[in-house]
Amino acid sequence: YELSRFWKLHPQTLFKFITRSIRYMFKLINRRMHRINTGSSFRPVLKLYKEEVIWLGLHAYIQVLKKKNSRYRTLLFYLKSALYSHYLSLNLPPELEYATDRSNSSSLWKLKY
Repeated sequence: YELSRFWKLHPQTLFKFITRSIRYMFKLINRRMHRINTGSSFRPVLKLYKEEVIWLGLHAYIQVLKKKNSRYRTLLFYLKSALYSHYLSLNLPPELEYATDRSNSSSLWKLKY
């Protein structure tokens, strides 16, 4: 049996789960960067801000869920409104533009969901 027929979460609940998972991903990235041991006094530096990770995460979820638009219409609305109300959307840094440009990651867009 397919679980989605019996058990559906409200889109607002899914939105909360998504935003929490994105914030958790930022914590994991930072932990990994601090644990990297190169064996010398060299320490790698990651200039990645929490707001950038949140923006990228929202953008990624929107791209994936767009493929199932009819099923996740309300959730997509919540995600898009959060993305467009984000201050980074007003003046997108070139690094984020590059990261979200489809031509730079063409293999990901060939995946079928």
